[in-house]
Amino acid sequence: LGVHGMGISIGKLALYVAAAGIHPAKTLPITIDVGTDNETLRADPNYIGLRQPRVPQAEYDELMDEFLYSIKRRWPRALLQFEDFSNRNAYPL
Repeated sequence: LGVHGMGISIGKLALYVAAAGIHPAKTLPITIDVGTDNETLRADPNYIGLRQPRVPQAEYDELMDEFLYSIKRRWPRALLQFEDFSNRNAYPL
């Protein structure tokens, strides 16, 4: 789904607000767009994602390490909810 999956993240945040009482101002949906190897999507004028080939795995891993470190440093008690990750990318997190 890539960037088109943002609605899922927003929906889950709404559920956390409604069911768990988390204040909406304490939530933040984030999309990390690293490109796509799907040429059909890149050519689609309605595609809102990054129109470049997906970054190499090593670059992706480095980006995620830096992102997670930065979040933990700034908000040490943050709860992160990941969506639409392949098993290859989810397990190391």
